[in-house]
Amino acid sequence: MSIDRVRVANPKVWPMFTEAAARTQLTSCATAAALSRGNVTYYDSSAFGETLRIPCTDDTRRTFKDAEVLLHRLMNKKPHPHDSVIEHGSISFLFRCSRIATHEIVRHRLCTFTQQSTRYCEERGTVTFINPPDNAGFYATLNEAEYDISSVTMREKGWILPATESVLAYEKLRESGVKREAARYLLPHCLAAWIQITANFRQWRHMIRLRASPPAAPEMQCLFTDVKRWLSDVSPVLVEGL
Repeated sequence: MSIDRVRVANPKVWPMFTEAAARTQLTSCATAAALSRGNVTYYDSSAFGETLRIPCTDDTRRTFKDAEVLLHRLMNKKPHPHDSVIEHGSISFLFRCSRIATHEIVRHRLCTFTQQSTRYCEERGTVTFINPPDNAGFYATLNEAEYDISSVTMREKGWILPATESVLAYEKLRESGVKREAARYLLPHCLAAWIQITANFRQWRHMIRLRASPPAAPEMQCLFTDVKRWLSDVSPVLVEGL
């Protein structure tokens, strides 16, 4: 049997960047903001076939603290916040979540997504399910754990049993020669999916505002609360007002 264990895990997010790299991106956003206000240095360049006096967009004199101060002022400007400048910086996160969550996440159009494919990736060895939410909080009472697949089919009475039976049915189809692209129709929604998401800072703020709020689905709240925490470590400016 190629599938021998079931792992139950909670949804989680990992940053695909270093704090220093993200802060460099944010400083670049501040440089763009300064450009819009004419607060940059200029130099002569012949790069475009004629000598032009162009703004220097690589102003190394601007510290990260300077960048935070400028962006805080612009993003809190009344009555119209000027937050479009943070679209000049983008970062990536890696999500481990259910297929239900990925169906919701990919509705955000201003992102780049790369998701683990059930058409090309075989389910074998240990299959991971995402712990589903219940009415009392983010997760069902079950903790993260691993189970031998035979003990799951014999003893478990909750949601793990039907999910496991779906995976075993998938495996039987594969063993009978059915292609992955067809057999995957039997895989459960709780099957863990890896998805890498790249978006600009403004889009991450937009997604946090929608997905970390109380009306959002519990799994989405968990994921984007994690994103908010990671962005807060980069700079409090990125999560102000969220």
